[in-house]
Amino acid sequence: MAIKLTLCSKEILDTVFTGAVHGYNSLEVDSFLDNVIRDYQLIESNYLVSQKDIESMQNKISELEEKNKFLEIDNKRYEARFEGIKNNDKSVSADNINLVKRISALEKFLWKQGFNPNSVK
Repeated sequence: MAIKLTLCSKEILDTVFTGAVHGYNSLEVDSFLDNVIRDYQLIESNYLVSQKDIESMQNKISELEEKNKFLEIDNKRYEARFEGIKNNDKSVSADNINLVKRISALEKFLWKQGFNPNSVK
């Protein structure tokens, strides 16, 4: 919910009232308006800080949504990769995961040596 102020502290400060013979005490009015100006300045500063916080949070949300999208893609890839190594009870065993880690490490080593691990029989 955006706050729309009709006056700013500068406008309140610069406002000049016409003099009247039978009116209010100008010192009391000035003192009251000084308090109003302080309140407006506080509201304005909080509003600006809030806008910066909102913008920062929106940027962070965008970054996290982007990261989440990539993690979901990685998750689908790993689900497809581990689909064939499930036990009969439909759970991945620690032994199978360790074997996949070892195979992955060996494949990386072969790639570093210049061999395509898919062509090795």
